[in-house]
Amino acid sequence: MLSCGCSAAAYRRSKPSPALGAVAGHNWSLFMGFKGGAGTSPNIGACMVFWPLSALWLVPMVPLGVFVVGYASVTSLVIAAVIPITFALRAAAGLTSWVYVWYGIAAALLVVLALRPNIKRLLNGTEPRAPRIGRRTPDKQA
Repeated sequence: MLSCGCSAAAYRRSKPSPALGAVAGHNWSLFMGFKGGAGTSPNIGACMVFWPLSALWLVPMVPLGVFVVGYASVTSLVIAAVIPITFALRAAAGLTSWVYVWYGIAAALLVVLALRPNIKRLLNGTEPRAPRIGRRTPDKQA
């Protein structure tokens, strides 16, 4: 029994709950009129807490995705898909609990919900691209 009054197994199963709260709070902040980001940063942060080695590919995916693909929303969606796959591979190998896979799926759904307007713009071809390093913008003609 842990000092919180719950068993060690119950504690391990509950660890993803605050992480989902962090993703949801980032997406729909009370202090910003229930608006916010896509939840990618807290999602990556939670994964780094659950398995620190995941930082080796999740953190570099952000600049690579934004500057290579050119869309922050696509990068967020890809990362949201990679996280549950990462935990599913680990769970299938018996290295972690399946509860982290469910966390990844739930967090991915929160990211997709937050990015619905971006997904519509992507489908319509009106989503703005992220600025690329070294790419010059055309000068405005007078």
